[in-house]
Amino acid sequence: MKANNNDSLSKRYFYKLSTGIISLPIQLIIQSIVPRSLGPVAYGQFTFLTNSFAQIISFFDSGVSYAYYTKLSGNLNNRGLISYFFRLILFLTLIVFLGTTGILFLNLDVYIWPDQKVIFIYMALFWALINFYSATINKTIDAFGLTSSGELIKISQKIFSLVLILGLYFFLRIDLFSFFLYHYVIMLFLIIGGLVLLKRNGVHLLKSYVLAKEQIKELTKYFWSYSSPMITYSFVSMIVGLLDYLFLQKFSGSTQQGYFGLSFRIASICFIFTGAMTPLITREFSVAFSNKNIPKMRSLFVKNIPLLYTIAAAISVFLCLQANVVTQIIGGDEFKEAGVAVALMTLYPIHQTFGQLSGSVFYATGQTKLYRNIGVSIMVSGLIVSFFLIGPQKFYGLDLGALGLAIKMLVMQFILVNIQLFFNSKYLNLNFKKFVGHQVLIVIILFIFAFGAKYLSSLAFENKSLSFLLSGTIYLIFILVLLYNFPVLISIKKNQITEVLIILSKKIKKK
Repeated sequence: MKANNNDSLSKRYFYKLSTGIISLPIQLIIQSIVPRSLGPVAYGQFTFLTNSFAQIISFFDSGVSYAYYTKLSGNLNNRGLISYFFRLILFLTLIVFLGTTGILFLNLDVYIWPDQKVIFIYMALFWALINFYSATINKTIDAFGLTSSGELIKISQKIFSLVLILGLYFFLRIDLFSFFLYHYVIMLFLIIGGLVLLKRNGVHLLKSYVLAKEQIKELTKYFWSYSSPMITYSFVSMIVGLLDYLFLQKFSGSTQQGYFGLSFRIASICFIFTGAMTPLITREFSVAFSNKNIPKMRSLFVKNIPLLYTIAAAISVFLCLQANVVTQIIGGDEFKEAGVAVALMTLYPIHQTFGQLSGSVFYATGQTKLYRNIGVSIMVSGLIVSFFLIGPQKFYGLDLGALGLAIKMLVMQFILVNIQLFFNSKYLNLNFKKFVGHQVLIVIILFIFAFGAKYLSSLAFENKSLSFLLSGTIYLIFILVLLYNFPVLISIKKNQITEVLIILSKKIKKK
């Protein structure tokens, strides 16, 4: 294969980060168009159906894609692995399609997807499958160290998606049907671009290689041993996820589902920058573990976790305090009641970032049984919390709707992540209390900065939009000053910052 692994981690992350920076304004524009065009009810239906099928696909995946990514990262010449894996996901696709058809044939959809049209159920199924294929191709690109080229394709796709949604908005119509079609087109753009990139580098995903019986047995054993502990985890995750959204749909309706969908979409914006690093760090953990280099894994954890946690927290805390403004800008008047749920959900990416990076240690080291046991315990407990917060008062619930689900997700995520952190700290011989202390300290400091910036900007402008922009500028200055004086908060040294500033100043002078 021509594909190589020459791109450094910093270069790959730079391209991932560049995609995030370009994606941010594009996502803001798209998110300010779509909820307004669809309205809370249709937006809630989209959220309910797509989240349901995302949970189902995740169950059938059961860590198989991570097993593929981990093994491929350690041996890029394993053509049999690629061929085997893509045959496997085609088989899983058939099972999901037949299962969905069976549910509809037996009229069980009235219990699983109440008040939803059959056409939209199938459209949501295809949405989930195309997203899964795209994510799998992206994992392959990252495994081969082709991240920089892959991110250029993503940037092109983001620009194309903006042009397409604007075209729909101004010249046609955005409804639930056209919104699904929009997703198909932009995801196919990404899939075709990824396949072409891999083919140019000698990686033929669609080419079928003949596998010997021994290869099939060996790969089947590998995937089973890696993923079998995750089947229980994924099944429980699917059931809990489906019930969470079903509770919200059944007890609170599509409007509350739409409020939660908007809050989740806004929260995902906070995850753009740090989410880019997760697959790269997972890959580095996998390579280090395959080389039995535990000190390298420890170093990666210590250097990257505090930095990315701080980035996620900085964005989340600011948006939390500006939730009403952000909700008004993106959702409009129809979503104004979603403000509190949005405020809470913007904090979700803080520990989502920590959880994904910490969880990558479990995947890289094959500790899937421990990962399963922790996750299942938290999810089952969380289901009880969900019913209590979302359920109607006649069932002794608090009937909090979208706000209830937001509270549940935030609290249970915090508990889950810190339990995972405890076991990872033991495995890598790290100071658990130090990491917990860092979490709390950073959030307290950032809330003080965000409150201060919001207060100062309100003195300067009465206009909410201008006040929002000024507040963000002041907040950013506060953070930069803090990190320059206390770089230990993000696990770097002051001389490293100075070196970067010197390099930047020289480049500016040359220009």
